[in-house]
Amino acid sequence: MSGIIDATADKVVELSGGRRVLIPREIVSLIPFEDFDDAGLWLPNPCVDCGRDTTPRDGPHEYYMVDADVWATAGMHPCGGALCIACLETRLGRSLARADFTDALCNGFDVLDSERLAARKEAR
Repeated sequence: MSGIIDATADKVVELSGGRRVLIPREIVSLIPFEDFDDAGLWLPNPCVDCGRDTTPRDGPHEYYMVDADVWATAGMHPCGGALCIACLETRLGRSLARADFTDALCNGFDVLDSERLAARKEAR
């Protein structure tokens, strides 16, 4: 693939845990293909502070979306990479609360969430 994509077709992408999703052709051209390897598989998404893979193929993940102001308070650019929950909380100087998360689909229940991510999503 190496950055070349047919934007006229849907694309199936494998996510962590072997899950596959269909990306509609309408948004294929919006995807940063540097995040994919030559087989079209999602690459590791390391925490920019500690290096922990936040979306491992096997095991629990920490894939989430917080409000833009929370991300900015942590000193992160909107497209500045990923932070594991521990590093985000260290940067913020506090634990995350449910209100910090957006209503994005990735913030719903997911059996692959790490225990700490699941606990923060459920915190009231």
